[in-house]
Amino acid sequence: MTFQHPDSRPDQPPTNEPTATGPLQPAAGWYPDPVTGVGLRWWDGATWTDHTNRAGLSSPLVVETPNRSIGGGLSPVGEWFSSLFRLSAFLAGQLFPLVVLLSLLPGIPVAFLTYVAFKDVTLVIDQDEQTGVVNEFSIDGFEASRLIPVIGLTLVSYLVGLVLATAAILQIERASANAPQRWDESLRQALRRFPRVLGVTLLVGLVLLAVSALAVVANVAVGTVAPVALLLSLPATVFVVVWAAIRLSLATTNATLAPKGISSIPESLRLTAGRSWPLFGRFLLLFLVLAGVQLVSRLATAPVTAVLGPDTPDFTTASETPLIDLMGGSLFLFLFTQLVGILAGGVATALLSAGLVGLYRDLGGRSASGDGSDVQQFGIHEA
Repeated sequence: MTFQHPDSRPDQPPTNEPTATGPLQPAAGWYPDPVTGVGLRWWDGATWTDHTNRAGLSSPLVVETPNRSIGGGLSPVGEWFSSLFRLSAFLAGQLFPLVVLLSLLPGIPVAFLTYVAFKDVTLVIDQDEQTGVVNEFSIDGFEASRLIPVIGLTLVSYLVGLVLATAAILQIERASANAPQRWDESLRQALRRFPRVLGVTLLVGLVLLAVSALAVVANVAVGTVAPVALLLSLPATVFVVVWAAIRLSLATTNATLAPKGISSIPESLRLTAGRSWPLFGRFLLLFLVLAGVQLVSRLATAPVTAVLGPDTPDFTTASETPLIDLMGGSLFLFLFTQLVGILAGGVATALLSAGLVGLYRDLGGRSASGDGSDVQQFGIHEA
């Protein structure tokens, strides 16, 4: 095995050589940095060194990191989990403009129109003070026509949010491949790939909806024949829907990264085959992280709303309660809480994108280069 000095020719791909005493091991060389998640770090054949190279490779080349098996495979949970935060923090300067442009700009008008739609709505509640039983409940002042622009802008916000997720995945993938790019270039690429990403996203949604509908029909049939069997069929239904979601989880990532001609759903099924349980654990952990981000945003706004917001309505004494009191009370507070929530959603999108890209790379997903001209095979060491 030939040892290269860390300062010499970092653009040369390392090679694998079999050893006499053990399995095939990565040779000494430059590899994607598992410590920072960005750039290259020198592997001396036995351990990581302190020598790093953040200039990247002259032509992007994804190589196998020494602590993973040759040919692809999920990295350890701790390594994958820490990479979510490393990459998101490193790319914060590039991701923030995307969040502002694609989350705040459409999100604020939606929040304003929502406030306008419900500011004159009043809840009429007649509740027994002794038993707490609601004798009468009605809504006054509601006009359905005011919801039309809210629904329209919400749909636009969803589509723009999908563009944000696509751009974030492109940002993180290029940084992981040691070829980081500017946020505007990621946005241009995301817009070019958006029709394909949207089509795959809708198709995945339809498949999951069909699986859920079939599961519900099966439960109704089981409940009609043997109601006791529902105790078993309901958990089985949840399992089937979650399993289907895991198998299709990388389809949108593939649509974002892979070149044309690769079918995203079959590719997602190929990548996730035989790995449902490990992926379930990682997605559960990712869900808890995203829920934590939203919880932090709620805690951040709680002191402000507690001081400046209206008192909590007492439904046992108040027969009429303005709905807006439940939404913050004033336009300023409502927009403030929505703004913080939108920023939290942007952070969640970055973390989710980093998690998906990490899994996609670990499992050997294919990706076009920055201009879409050639293909990289993630997780496979190139000799």
